[in-house]
Amino acid sequence: LGARVVAIPERGYGNALLNGIAAARSRFVFMGDADDSYDFSDLMPYLAKLREGYELVMGNRFRGGIAPGAMPPPSTSGSAETYRSPPPETPSPP
Repeated sequence: LGARVVAIPERGYGNALLNGIAAARSRFVFMGDADDSYDFSDLMPYLAKLREGYELVMGNRFRGGIAPGAMPPPSTSGSAETYRSPPPETPSPP
């Protein structure tokens, strides 16, 4: 699928995200845990919004339901909103 491993010298999830995004070589970056809690085969609607000019498209793992035992209780609390930024009125310079 074209994935590559990037060595990150600082520990922590935040450092992994920040440095991984900085090292990305593509126009768009998709993030998700690799524990099968996300269905990566369903990315096309998100990609379509990005191609329309949206700056951020964010999914919601709660919206489709959570299978029993799939996540520990602390992970199942929180907001169930999906936010999408509208496309800018004037295209940003490259």
